[in-house]
Amino acid sequence: MTSIIEAMLKHQMLTQGIDLGPTQGAPIEVIPRIGQQAFKLVISEKYGYHCAITGEKVRPVLEAAHIQSVSAGGQHRVDDGLLLRSGVHTLYDRGYIGVDTKYLLRVSPALREEFGNGDWFYACEGEQITVPDKRIERPKDEFLDWHNDEVLRGVTNRGKRHWRSAAAIPRTIRVGPPRMRPRCLRR
Repeated sequence: MTSIIEAMLKHQMLTQGIDLGPTQGAPIEVIPRIGQQAFKLVISEKYGYHCAITGEKVRPVLEAAHIQSVSAGGQHRVDDGLLLRSGVHTLYDRGYIGVDTKYLLRVSPALREEFGNGDWFYACEGEQITVPDKRIERPKDEFLDWHNDEVLRGVTNRGKRHWRSAAAIPRTIRVGPPRMRPRCLRR
């Protein structure tokens, strides 16, 4: 099926006598990850069908994110997963945002440096994310440390660059589905 934009470009080029050549590449084989759908179902349930960072609850845009990527040895484990809105998942996987072992949102300076953007995330930096009720189901420190050391751009969780003072760490951990929007979302 041809998109409207592709059809318009093709029409414009054909009317100008420009040969487009092939518009699609050769088919490629995609190997599906076994267990990904089951992982998403379990993570979705544990996070109350809400994005751990934004509180978003529109199910079609929610994705189960591995904290330690599968390509780096991550597994389909509840304590190696976060439920994230699709755009947030992309930023997480590319190292623009992270979560520390106190479940606080961390934002890489690279987001602003590379794109001059990310105000919402910077406003929410240091905010508590939502985690599952049961401690055993919460993100494991080992996986969070791995992501912060190996993926998060320009910062680490273990002293190379500190985010905030210990006084900024909340005394309680928000668990279960969010009942109200986080402070940084209220405007």
